[in-house]
Amino acid sequence: MWKEKTDMKKEDSQIKAYLGEDTIFNGSLNFDGTVRIDGKFEGQVTTKDTLIIGETGHLMAEISAGTVICMGYVEGPARLWELLNPQAYILSWAVCWMGPVI
Repeated sequence: MWKEKTDMKKEDSQIKAYLGEDTIFNGSLNFDGTVRIDGKFEGQVTTKDTLIIGETGHLMAEISAGTVICMGYVEGPARLWELLNPQAYILSWAVCWMGPVI
């Protein structure tokens, strides 16, 4: 599901992993829990949980996730584990998403 910007901070204890603004990562990312990306990521992201893409996040990736909170830039397709509902399908104006959402 898509959610609009929330109060989840980098220091939030719910976040299991964090890729910082100066991080560049290529490959596959599989995880449980919540992960926040503020850097650059290229590859595949797979989770049934939550992916947060911060304001400085730039992903060129295939994303398969339960929940995506997107405040950054994404190039690539997204497959969501849960059905979309009109209240959850909200993107902030600063977001740029290029690719199909399935």
